[in-house]
Amino acid sequence: MNRPPPPYSACNGPASPWQASAGAVNYGSSNISETGPLLGTQRDCACCRSESYYPFSLRKPTLLRLFAAIFLLFVVIGQNTGVLPTMVDDLSASEKMAIRKEWRLEESHHLKERQRWKIEQDDLEDRFRRTKESFGREQVAQKKEREKWQHERDEERQKWKREEEKQRTEEEKRRRAFEREQEEWAREREEEEHHRKEMERKRQGVWWSEPWKDNGCHAYGSQSYSAHLWDIPGGLNWHEVCMDMPIRINGRWVDRPNKCSNDGHHIWGTWFINFDEPQCATRWEDMRDLVSGRRSLYCLHNPLSVTCTQGCNTAMYGTRRFKARLTGLRHGDDWDMMCKTTPANIRGVYYEHPTHCDDMNGRTGYWDHPDRRCVY
Repeated sequence: MNRPPPPYSACNGPASPWQASAGAVNYGSSNISETGPLLGTQRDCACCRSESYYPFSLRKPTLLRLFAAIFLLFVVIGQNTGVLPTMVDDLSASEKMAIRKEWRLEESHHLKERQRWKIEQDDLEDRFRRTKESFGREQVAQKKEREKWQHERDEERQKWKREEEKQRTEEEKRRRAFEREQEEWAREREEEEHHRKEMERKRQGVWWSEPWKDNGCHAYGSQSYSAHLWDIPGGLNWHEVCMDMPIRINGRWVDRPNKCSNDGHHIWGTWFINFDEPQCATRWEDMRDLVSGRRSLYCLHNPLSVTCTQGCNTAMYGTRRFKARLTGLRHGDDWDMMCKTTPANIRGVYYEHPTHCDDMNGRTGYWDHPDRRCVY
């Protein structure tokens, strides 16, 4: 039976003098001592045994914990892999293995499907990219073709426009030339007709005297001319001969007079020539509204007041009366006809003649101009 290890002090304490002097080892007893080679001390072998024993006793709990952790890890792995059942399991280990095998097969199949989908997706993306590039190239080509077609169309349109303009210009030239030719033909025919009539009248002995201007103008821009008709044969009607007898006035042929007269001694014709007569151009002074200027300013804010309607023409609903004096008349002019034929412009509206004329403080014309202030 082994003895317990001696105390630490017995093993580590200093050696007795007799042990230090003996320098020998007693192999017969249980206490084996030897001389310390460095310290010169003797140590009991029991102390040596105790030194190897204590470390083992201190490491024992650590090894148990390690073994327990390994065991628990094995159990957890076995339960998770289905090798070992758990307390709450209602399935056997074989069923779990079958289910896990089926899961692995499904996972493998799913992985393969994903790989196949990935390949298909890559293929679709590649096809889409190629299609997009092809579509882009087609669009560029179509754009170039459209631009080329647009350019050709514009050039063709410009060509057509130039040709049309040229043709229109040529047609206009031909039309004007034709009109000039027709006018020339008409003048020639008229000249021939007048010449024929003149020669015929001359053969009959009928002729006009040199025409003269009458005193004053007949109308606005119109001068009255007269001439005697001589040597009418006795068998002809003087009026028919007079109304069919042409004459030349201001360098132009006039086919017939406006009227013929016979006082029993002379026969004469009268013409109202409305060309090349600038001395017969009369004009109007400033137009006057029958409402005074001071009243007109008031009427801007009170258009329907009695004061503002005094210039309105009660005989013509919605009109305002304007008046102006006629100037440019000469001695002998037919002032009434000149007044009735002289045009005017009132507030941007052109009138060929006044509404009526009156001789009040000079030749005066009156106009009835539309005015919304006269609507009441």
